[in-house]
Amino acid sequence: KGVEILEMNLPDNRRCAYVGDSYLTLHVAEQSYKNSYTPEQFQNLRTSVTSKTHLAYCYDQILGSDCDILRNQAWIDPLSQRQKAEFIEAILGALYDAGNKTALKAVCQSIVRGT
Repeated sequence: KGVEILEMNLPDNRRCAYVGDSYLTLHVAEQSYKNSYTPEQFQNLRTSVTSKTHLAYCYDQILGSDCDILRNQAWIDPLSQRQKAEFIEAILGALYDAGNKTALKAVCQSIVRGT
């Protein structure tokens, strides 16, 4: 199996991570509304879905251990839990920015199902 290489561009990733985090929270709110969750149930789901631990788990599940990250021509190894979580958020933000709502919803649903 080949190794994937993803390059990190910090300013763009931070912007995308902010948008991705916001969209994930919106997705959780929509799902909570559709399922008639109480405010407490929504808060619990949002907290668990957007936690760094859960997003780092999703990184491992989605990208796997064969994915290496390149930042400023230097390998980041191993990634911290925070870096993995922010990378997942940045992917969501990039999908939003690209207007790929179908893929964005599919990834958000996978993240929510992983809880």
